[in-house]
Amino acid sequence: MCGADNASAGDAASMGGLLCPRCRSSLTPKPFGRASIHACGSCRGIFVGAIQFSMIIHDYVAGVELPLGALPVNPPSAHPEQDVAKVLPIVTCVACVREMDRTNFASRSGAIVDVCSKHGIWLDAGELVPMLHFVKTRADLGKVPLTEAELATERELGRERAESDVRVSLLEITLEKMTRAPPYDVR
Repeated sequence: MCGADNASAGDAASMGGLLCPRCRSSLTPKPFGRASIHACGSCRGIFVGAIQFSMIIHDYVAGVELPLGALPVNPPSAHPEQDVAKVLPIVTCVACVREMDRTNFASRSGAIVDVCSKHGIWLDAGELVPMLHFVKTRADLGKVPLTEAELATERELGRERAESDVRVSLLEITLEKMTRAPPYDVR
């Protein structure tokens, strides 16, 4: 589990000589808006220090122009949790070299990321842009966006509610007619 206290500032943004946890190539520090990222030229993954990651998210949600076009964009997988778990081994933190924790970013985003609670987050090629879009959508909606399965459930519940409303309306009309109708003569 990652988290050794090897970086006094709690952020790896200013550290040099970092190696990619995927392919062991050197990571290159690059400006990214107000923040800084460490990019791998080989596998195209990036390491973002904890403070830097917060700055990137804040700036993106606030509408600050970020150089997203410079980042690799991979199409999202239909089953990202399964794919990442099968294909990509867990990585070590670039700062403390301990195994990072793998988690679903923001619990429901579908972006599976490797995190060191002390130093930052490792993002494989194409993971940052969908994460930023998820955060922005959540901020715009005021809630976490629904997954496709949740949307399908919501639609089904909506149809069931509509059908139920129709049945209740028909029952109310029938009851109203029955109370207005004269009593039946059953002779």
